[in-house]
Amino acid sequence: MSKKKRQNSDNELDQEFGLDEDMASESMNEEDDDNDENESDDVFAEDESDLELLRKLEEEDRTKALSAFSFAEEIGFNPYFDWTTIPEAEANTFRAMKEDSADKIEALPWKRYDLFKRWMVASVALDRGMHALFREIANSIINARKKADELCYEDIYLEVVRDCVETEEFDAAKAALEQFAQAFPHEEDGLWRVSALLAFAQGDDSTGEEFVDKLVHAKFNQHIAGFEKDSAGAGFENQTSHVYYEMADALYGLRIPSIEPRAQKYLEKARGYAELNNDDDLVMTIDNLKARILKQKIQSVI
Repeated sequence: MSKKKRQNSDNELDQEFGLDEDMASESMNEEDDDNDENESDDVFAEDESDLELLRKLEEEDRTKALSAFSFAEEIGFNPYFDWTTIPEAEANTFRAMKEDSADKIEALPWKRYDLFKRWMVASVALDRGMHALFREIANSIINARKKADELCYEDIYLEVVRDCVETEEFDAAKAALEQFAQAFPHEEDGLWRVSALLAFAQGDDSTGEEFVDKLVHAKFNQHIAGFEKDSAGAGFENQTSHVYYEMADALYGLRIPSIEPRAQKYLEKARGYAELNNDDDLVMTIDNLKARILKQKIQSVI
C-alpha cells in the first residue's frame, strides 16, 4: 500500500469513529506526553542510581584517604608508598592496637606477622615507652633478608638510635648509629640530627651544636638552587626555622631533663625565624608543642 493510500485509510477510520483531526492530534500528543513522562521517570531513576554510585565511590575514596593518612603520617612508614592500596582492615588493626593495653601489646604474636604489621606493633611499643619490645621488633625488621615496600628503613634505624639515647644507653646508640651510617651513607641529614641528639644527651653541647650547624647549612644548600640573591635570605630563614623546630621537638621527645633548656632555646629560635618569615603555620605548630609540653609538666606534678 502506498503512503498516500495509508493516509486516506487513516482519515476514513477517524471519520467512522467520530474522531476529527484535532481530537486525533490531541490523542497523539497525550501519548507523546505519557511517553515523555515515562522516559523522564526512567532518566530520573537512572540519575538517582548514578548519584548513589557516585556517593558510594566518594565514600570509598574518603575511606581510602583516611587509611592512607593513618600510615603516611606515622614514623617508619614509607611516605611515598601508595597507601590507598592497603585494605581498610589494616588501618583498623593499627587503630585498635593503639587503644590496646600494654599487656595486650606484649602478648601479640608479632614473630608470625609480616614486616609491615610488625612495624605497627613496634611503633605502638615505641609510643608506650616499651623499649625492649620495640628494639627487638625493630631489629628483626632491620635484619630481615626481605624488605617491605611499606616501610621507611631510614626512620626505623634512627628510631632505634633515638630510643637508645632516651634510655641513656649511649654505647648501644653509637653502635646503632654506625649501623645506620653504613646502611645509608648518603643520608647525612638524619645522621647529623641523631648525632646531635646523642651529643647533647651526653652533655657535649659544643659537638651537638656543630652537628646542628651542619644540618642548618645542608638544608639551606639543598634549597638555595633557583633562589635569586634578594630572596636567598628568606629561604635561609625558612629552612633554619624548620631545622630548629625539628631539633627542639626531638630533644623534648627524649624526656631527659638536663637537655630541656637546649630544646627550649631551639624552639624559641625556630619561632623567631618563623615570625621573620611570616610562616604562620609553623608558629602555630610551635605554640601547640609548647602547650603540649606545659600540659605534660603539669600532669607530672599532679
